[in-house]
Amino acid sequence: MVETDTSYRKYMYSFIEEICNKCGPRRPASEAERKAQDMIKAECETFADEVKFDEFRTAYNAYPGGLVRVAVVLMTISFGVSLLDKYWYTLMFVFIGLALWVIVAELMVMLEFTDPFYKKDVSRNVFGVVKPRGETRLRVIFGGHSDSAYEIPFARKYGARIITLMMLAIGYGVVVLGLQVLKLVLDIVPVAIDPWVLPGIFRVTVVDAAFLLSLTVGYPFILWVVKNAASRSKIVLGANDNLSGVAAALALGKHFKEHRPEHVEVWAGAFGCEEAGQRGSRRFVSKYGPLGVLDNSYTVVLESISGIGFGILSAEKMYLTWPQMKPVYHSKELVDKFFNAVEAYRKSKGAVPYYKIHEATFAGTDATRFSQKGYKAIALASGGENMFISNWHDESDVPKNINKLMLWHAINMCATFVDEMDKEMEKKNSG
Repeated sequence: MVETDTSYRKYMYSFIEEICNKCGPRRPASEAERKAQDMIKAECETFADEVKFDEFRTAYNAYPGGLVRVAVVLMTISFGVSLLDKYWYTLMFVFIGLALWVIVAELMVMLEFTDPFYKKDVSRNVFGVVKPRGETRLRVIFGGHSDSAYEIPFARKYGARIITLMMLAIGYGVVVLGLQVLKLVLDIVPVAIDPWVLPGIFRVTVVDAAFLLSLTVGYPFILWVVKNAASRSKIVLGANDNLSGVAAALALGKHFKEHRPEHVEVWAGAFGCEEAGQRGSRRFVSKYGPLGVLDNSYTVVLESISGIGFGILSAEKMYLTWPQMKPVYHSKELVDKFFNAVEAYRKSKGAVPYYKIHEATFAGTDATRFSQKGYKAIALASGGENMFISNWHDESDVPKNINKLMLWHAINMCATFVDEMDKEMEKKNSG
């Protein structure tokens, strides 16, 4: 078991407070986020043997609000097209199919194909590297994210049930698509289903009448969900989500400078643009994966760790792999090893916050981008019993609501994990 110096509690809180005071809310790829990244880089230079400072350009507004708006526009067009005469209404399949594809491909797979429609700006990934005393046999990467989120009005009221509201909105689109399939089948049979026709322009069938009736409730519901789940009206400070993770990663970097592992190389820092669809971690994986850096590595993403209890995320099922279109599961090997390290910490320390292995069904972390490409990653998150993050995307996500003790327990768990892995590397060498 490793217990880091208690002074790191004050260090982590002071770092979070300083970023919030000097940088304020940090929209992805904004000047405020870049200022925060410069400050993170300065911290990395205090402990690192090498600092990785990788710039990238990205469409910062495409995700999630942008893609939702594109989908709503396409769906709205499809509703009008569905009333066209003859078989022109079949174009509706194209528009509503595209709308549903945008939601799935952008929100769940994050393919970024709508980026050409949005402005781009610069962000960075910033990591400090602490070399081991001996030969590097394993690399462990700890990272949070430097940007903060737009406020989501639903978050305070509905919590994790937001996903249910989103799925109902998507489900309505599927129902409308099904009604149009039914209309096409009845036309092919054929069956007389036309109560009203304006030749050459519009035709309203019995099926359309049912659709128009449902539209009086369904369309306002969709707009309500979009307004509340894809708001761009206010950016929050993001003290917990996710300066807490960045502060913990930096504290780990400082700890391992003073207590270097024998065979484990530690990377500690921050990904940019997580709130824009985990774009920083995607660039990180795209750069360091082909270089072989991630082949013999474990990535532990520290995500919003100032809560009540800890969740070791074994899956982030809102997201899908490509092209398999399967839910994202993290490395079972890493989940088990990290859980065993936390168990060792608990047995030695005694009273610690509760923890569990958890499959997340809503929202996600930068660990997704690693697991989508087959690299070993997990996330350590903190929340209530259902692991919903405290003050998530809410104006109350401010420094005064940070739980310093939770951050300290988090870095102790991570330090214990590195210590266990270092012993494992030494044992393998001895064997």
